[in-house]
Amino acid sequence: MEQIGIVERIEGKQAVVTVARASACGENCAHCKGGCTPTKVQARVENGAGAKPGDLVKLETSTAHVVHASLILYFVPCLFAIFGAVAASNLFHSTAVAAVCAGAAFFACFAVIKLFDKKIAPVSNITKIIKRVDGR
Repeated sequence: MEQIGIVERIEGKQAVVTVARASACGENCAHCKGGCTPTKVQARVENGAGAKPGDLVKLETSTAHVVHASLILYFVPCLFAIFGAVAASNLFHSTAVAAVCAGAAFFACFAVIKLFDKKIAPVSNITKIIKRVDGR
């Protein structure tokens, strides 16, 4: 996965880069009738190319890491919810309690994911400096 961003600041061997968040219209907002407004996010990335603040850079992230993180973020909470519902239904024989437990397990899973966030987040790397601040 590749993105283009602007280096905001350098922190040790990493850079904080502002990138446009990908939209559902595939960045073809002029032809999309969804009414979304493109937003920007900051990401901490490895500064392998030696970029400086203000540089326009290309970032690369392993597709396998993105897919892995997506599975954890979307699939695992659903499994927690199903497990919570089935366990509560078998223990309490109540649909209402099962629904509450499913919701609680779903949201509790996000707390667990947040604890391991740094270990499962995909790591991006600056692979190319497209344009330097000084014009090179």
